[in-house]
Amino acid sequence: FIDSVGQYVFIRCEVVKAKYAKDDTPPEKAAQFNILGITMLAGVMEKYVKGIEFRMNINQLTKELTDTILDIARNPKHKGEAQLSIKIDYPEKKLSLTMKARTNKVNPKIVIPLLEKIPEIYEIRPTSN
Repeated sequence: FIDSVGQYVFIRCEVVKAKYAKDDTPPEKAAQFNILGITMLAGVMEKYVKGIEFRMNINQLTKELTDTILDIARNPKHKGEAQLSIKIDYPEKKLSLTMKARTNKVNPKIVIPLLEKIPEIYEIRPTSN
């Protein structure tokens, strides 16, 4: 139930071949959308984001940066349900290392904007699994 005009919603759906479509029906006319769920856009992040993965270059990793990231991850005000993981790229050796926090889970609505302020982090990706 939407109580005012102008609310945004997130619609989950699947596209399947329509039951009435014959084998020679063009694909654009053979599709059928099945709605799986509708969620208010404001609640999408809490409902679907299960983790946050961010990337950085090993050459930019410093003690101060490590402390900043740990402060964000360990702050009780940032506690949530999303698992935090970091992917450290070592381009000279063509290697990447992924580390996941086992105990600290964070609130993506709070943590993603904080990570976006760190210039050494060049990719932040919410994950759903």
